[in-house]
Amino acid sequence: LPDVLNLIQDHDILPLKTRDIHALRRLRNSIMHGQDTVSRVNRLFSLPSLRKHFKEVRTFIQTYSALRKALTKALIHNKRQRNRVRLQTMQEFDPPILNGSQLMWEVLKKE
Repeated sequence: LPDVLNLIQDHDILPLKTRDIHALRRLRNSIMHGQDTVSRVNRLFSLPSLRKHFKEVRTFIQTYSALRKALTKALIHNKRQRNRVRLQTMQEFDPPILNGSQLMWEVLKKE
């Protein structure tokens, strides 16, 4: 997880802060290893540790949501690029493979 988050940060995919990366790593490790992230005082949850836990969960949800949006946007862009290349290939093929490909090419070029 830290490697992926550092890659996201290094390539400016998401504006992650180093402290967010550490918080996400701590949260992931505590969940995966079944650790109790909230300390207790006299069998009651410690308010400071509960606040810290909720802050880490909020960071996780916000990062996940932003990353999902960025990846969706990138996938749509890549799909359009692939379609343009395929259509260009069809345009250059003789005899024409696709009826109306000229019209589709004009529409794709405008996007």
